[in-house]
Amino acid sequence: MSRLLLLLMLSTAALFSVYAGAPIIDPEKRDITLTEAAHFYKEGCLFVDARASEDFADGHIRKAYSLSVNDFEKRINDFRKAYSDTINMIVYCSGRECSDSHDLAEKLYRSGYFNIRLFVDGFPAWKAAGFPVDTASN
Repeated sequence: MSRLLLLLMLSTAALFSVYAGAPIIDPEKRDITLTEAAHFYKEGCLFVDARASEDFADGHIRKAYSLSVNDFEKRINDFRKAYSDTINMIVYCSGRECSDSHDLAEKLYRSGYFNIRLFVDGFPAWKAAGFPVDTASN
Protein backbone atom coordinates (compact mmCIF):
# COMPACT_ATOMS: atom_id res chain seq x y z
CA MET A 1 0.00 0.00 0.00
CA SER A 2 2.79 2.47 0.86
CA ARG A 3 4.44 1.89 -2.55
CA LEU A 4 1.21 2.77 -4.28
CA LEU A 5 0.86 5.93 -2.23
CA LEU A 6 4.47 6.93 -2.95
CA LEU A 7 3.96 6.32 -6.68
CA LEU A 8 0.80 8.40 -6.65
CA MET A 9 2.56 11.26 -4.83
CA LEU A 10 5.51 11.23 -7.25
CA SER A 11 3.20 11.14 -10.27
CA THR A 12 1.21 14.07 -8.92
CA ALA A 13 4.38 16.07 -8.26
CA ALA A 14 5.67 15.38 -11.78
CA LEU A 15 2.34 16.34 -13.32
CA PHE A 16 2.21 19.54 -11.27
CA SER A 17 5.73 20.53 -12.37
CA VAL A 18 4.73 20.15 -16.03
CA TYR A 19 1.63 22.31 -15.66
CA ALA A 20 3.35 24.82 -13.40
CA GLY A 21 5.75 25.68 -16.23
CA ALA A 22 8.83 24.15 -14.60
CA PRO A 23 11.56 23.10 -17.03
CA ILE A 24 11.07 19.51 -18.07
CA ILE A 25 14.23 19.01 -20.11
CA ASP A 26 17.27 18.37 -17.93
CA PRO A 27 19.93 20.99 -18.85
CA GLU A 28 22.68 18.61 -17.75
CA LYS A 29 21.72 16.26 -20.58
CA ARG A 30 20.44 18.53 -23.31
CA ASP A 31 23.07 21.25 -23.87
CA ILE A 32 25.76 20.50 -26.43
CA THR A 33 28.98 22.22 -27.49
CA LEU A 34 30.09 23.34 -30.93
CA THR A 35 32.17 20.17 -31.30
CA GLU A 36 29.20 17.99 -30.37
CA ALA A 37 26.93 19.95 -32.73
CA ALA A 38 29.38 19.36 -35.59
CA HIS A 39 29.39 15.64 -34.77
CA PHE A 40 25.58 15.45 -34.78
CA TYR A 41 25.52 17.42 -38.06
CA LYS A 42 27.82 14.86 -39.69
CA GLU A 43 25.56 12.10 -38.34
CA GLY A 44 22.60 13.68 -40.14
CA CYS A 45 20.59 14.95 -37.17
CA LEU A 46 17.90 17.48 -37.88
CA PHE A 47 18.89 21.03 -36.93
CA VAL A 48 15.97 23.30 -36.02
CA ASP A 49 16.41 27.08 -36.05
CA ALA A 50 14.27 28.74 -33.37
CA ARG A 51 14.99 32.31 -34.52
CA ALA A 52 12.59 34.58 -36.40
CA SER A 53 12.15 33.72 -40.08
CA GLU A 54 13.91 36.96 -41.07
CA ASP A 55 17.01 35.92 -39.13
CA PHE A 56 16.84 32.47 -40.71
CA ALA A 57 16.69 34.03 -44.18
CA ASP A 58 19.77 36.14 -43.39
CA GLY A 59 21.75 32.98 -42.61
CA HIS A 60 21.36 29.61 -40.93
CA ILE A 61 23.02 26.23 -40.50
CA ARG A 62 22.88 24.43 -43.84
CA LYS A 63 19.88 22.05 -44.11
CA ALA A 64 18.28 23.46 -40.93
CA TYR A 65 14.52 23.64 -40.58
CA SER A 66 13.07 27.02 -39.64
CA LEU A 67 10.58 26.74 -36.79
CA SER A 68 10.50 30.12 -35.11
CA VAL A 69 9.38 29.91 -31.50
CA ASN A 70 7.06 32.86 -32.29
CA ASP A 71 5.31 30.90 -35.06
CA PHE A 72 5.19 27.56 -33.24
CA GLU A 73 1.41 27.26 -32.98
CA LYS A 74 0.99 28.12 -36.67
CA ARG A 75 3.70 25.74 -37.91
CA ILE A 76 3.76 22.74 -35.57
CA ASN A 77 1.29 20.74 -37.70
CA ASP A 78 3.52 21.08 -40.77
CA PHE A 79 6.50 20.08 -38.66
CA ARG A 80 4.64 17.01 -37.40
CA LYS A 81 3.80 16.00 -40.97
CA ALA A 82 7.46 16.27 -41.97
CA TYR A 83 9.13 14.71 -38.89
CA SER A 84 8.15 11.86 -36.60
CA ASP A 85 8.29 12.34 -32.85
CA THR A 86 11.25 9.94 -32.67
CA ILE A 87 13.60 12.12 -34.72
CA ASN A 88 16.83 13.30 -33.12
CA MET A 89 17.05 17.06 -33.31
CA ILE A 90 19.36 19.89 -32.39
CA VAL A 91 17.62 23.19 -31.62
CA TYR A 92 19.57 26.44 -31.82
CA CYS A 93 19.16 30.20 -31.94
CA SER A 94 21.48 33.22 -31.68
CA GLY A 95 23.67 32.01 -28.83
CA ARG A 96 23.77 32.01 -25.06
CA GLU A 97 21.97 35.33 -24.62
CA CYS A 98 19.06 34.12 -26.75
CA SER A 99 16.29 32.08 -25.09
CA ASP A 100 14.43 31.12 -28.28
CA SER A 101 16.03 27.67 -28.54
CA HIS A 102 15.21 26.87 -24.91
CA ASP A 103 11.62 28.05 -25.34
CA LEU A 104 11.19 26.10 -28.57
CA ALA A 105 12.69 22.95 -27.04
CA GLU A 106 10.16 23.13 -24.20
CA LYS A 107 7.29 23.53 -26.67
CA LEU A 108 8.53 20.64 -28.78
CA TYR A 109 8.92 18.49 -25.67
CA ARG A 110 5.38 19.26 -24.56
CA SER A 111 4.26 18.29 -28.09
CA GLY A 112 5.76 14.82 -27.79
CA TYR A 113 9.28 15.29 -29.17
CA PHE A 114 11.77 13.94 -26.64
CA ASN A 115 15.05 13.53 -28.57
CA ILE A 116 16.05 17.18 -28.31
CA ARG A 117 19.44 18.71 -27.69
CA LEU A 118 20.29 22.40 -27.48
CA PHE A 119 23.25 23.90 -29.28
CA VAL A 120 23.66 26.73 -26.79
CA ASP A 121 26.27 28.75 -28.71
CA GLY A 122 23.99 28.76 -31.72
CA PHE A 123 24.38 30.13 -35.20
CA PRO A 124 27.05 32.76 -34.43
CA ALA A 125 29.47 30.10 -33.16
CA TRP A 126 28.67 27.78 -36.06
CA LYS A 127 29.32 30.52 -38.61
CA ALA A 128 32.49 31.73 -36.86
CA ALA A 129 33.85 28.18 -36.96
CA GLY A 130 33.44 28.13 -40.75
CA PHE A 131 30.86 25.34 -40.78
CA PRO A 132 28.28 25.13 -43.63
CA VAL A 133 25.70 27.92 -43.76
CA ASP A 134 22.95 28.93 -46.19
CA THR A 135 20.84 32.01 -46.75
CA ALA A 136 17.82 30.41 -48.43
CA SER A 137 14.60 29.83 -46.48
CA ASN A 138 12.53 26.64 -46.25
